[in-house]
Amino acid sequence: MKVQWKSNLIIIIISTLIGLLIFEFILKLYGRYNHLSEQKLVLSDAIYEKPKSSVLKNEHPDLNIIVLNKYDSEGIRNHDEIETKNKKNIVGIFGDSHVENINIKDEFQFTTLLDKHFKDQNFVNYGVGGYSIDQIFIRYLTFSNHDIKKVYYIFSGNDAGTINSNNLIKFSNGEYELIKPKFRLLEKILGKLNITYFLIDTYYIIRSKIYLKHTLVNIDNYPQKLAEKLYYKFLAEKEANKNNIDNIVLFNQILKMFKKVVNKNNASFHIIILPSKEENDAFERIVNDKDNFEIINLYSLSKKLSENFKKDLKFKNDSHFNEYGNLIIFELMKNYLNNQNENQNIISEYKIEEKINKLYN
Repeated sequence: MKVQWKSNLIIIIISTLIGLLIFEFILKLYGRYNHLSEQKLVLSDAIYEKPKSSVLKNEHPDLNIIVLNKYDSEGIRNHDEIETKNKKNIVGIFGDSHVENINIKDEFQFTTLLDKHFKDQNFVNYGVGGYSIDQIFIRYLTFSNHDIKKVYYIFSGNDAGTINSNNLIKFSNGEYELIKPKFRLLEKILGKLNITYFLIDTYYIIRSKIYLKHTLVNIDNYPQKLAEKLYYKFLAEKEANKNNIDNIVLFNQILKMFKKVVNKNNASFHIIILPSKEENDAFERIVNDKDNFEIINLYSLSKKLSENFKKDLKFKNDSHFNEYGNLIIFELMKNYLNNQNENQNIISEYKIEEKINKLYN
């Protein structure tokens, strides 16, 4: 009886393998995934990136509406039809979810408003939700070939949180080195199978049919998405940072290097503190050598705003800035960049407040 059980199990395993081989052969003939299986499994230097030539559909935190986020051929949130790589005189806004702004429609996000107002410059949203300072710096390195004339780093109190566990950058003799992740043999084999990409494709298609909130991922992103999933699964097993340096120490090392590299590329580097007491206090606690940076403290500037601006700036069900918060950030930045002492609001110019009121009513 025991021998019979083992024989049946072997037959099932062999039959399954033969079935998978046949299905793999059929998919090979079909050809939809061949260009994917021929690629090497490569992970972004920043662990994960936004999907290229794709659309993210996200649910507004407070309203029953879907917000569309369009990403261009390089995975950059882009509010117009011109590819970012083709833009000139770029002001790059770098940071985490406070910059990416996935809950905010293009017409309300501060990057778009700045871009529309300052017509001689192209304000670009390079933000990626969940990034820490190491990933933000690496994202700049990835796009340093763009015509970036100014870099505005939007500080967040969370930007020092995962540097050690990410283990992406190490320092030696005042210089930095990016640590390249490696994949195991089995993971590399998975990346070479058409079946793998068929399953990923099926997942995205089914999810888009069931949920309003989903990402329409261009098929060319599948190897990248697979690499990200495999990497995070084994992240805990990755070799720990040998220096075991405190996150805040690493944060300041990377921030200093960030500015150095930007300046070396003939661009200016600025730090922006959002109009939030929490962010202002975190900045005071975390950032060293403040005199070495050009700091735009929107929290201090926001105290000069008139009572007309005293609104709830964050979502009720989320910690991020809502449409009013983005309007305030835009207004403060606009006035700072124009070297204005008075807050001359231009809400009427774009009828932004009227649109926001309609959105909430």
